[in-house]
Amino acid sequence: MKNFFILFKCEENSVNHDNWKKLSDEIQKEKLSIGKKKLEHWFEKNKDFIVIPMTEFEDKLLYVDNNGLNEVKRKMGAFMQIKANSLEDAAGLFKSHPHFSIFPGDGIEVVECK
Repeated sequence: MKNFFILFKCEENSVNHDNWKKLSDEIQKEKLSIGKKKLEHWFEKNKDFIVIPMTEFEDKLLYVDNNGLNEVKRKMGAFMQIKANSLEDAAGLFKSHPHFSIFPGDGIEVVECK
């Protein structure tokens, strides 16, 4: 099996976030409750593929380049590492994942680790 880096994309002013902000607090709470259960189910179902569990990022992000340190808005929500036979198999584990099907995440990037 190969290792794959999983990046959960979550841009603050994306369409998904804008739509989420339009929901009432009650509907957001309901979706969060449903999403947490579906996320727990996803992790239990796929636990044998997980190498590094999902780790969420803090809000503050510093970008470093030749101009120094600059605080920028992050576009990432979390990361994890999994194992699978192929890129397609790895990506297939995330079809309809709660990150974007219920929560306001934008999508999930999947890339093979060398």
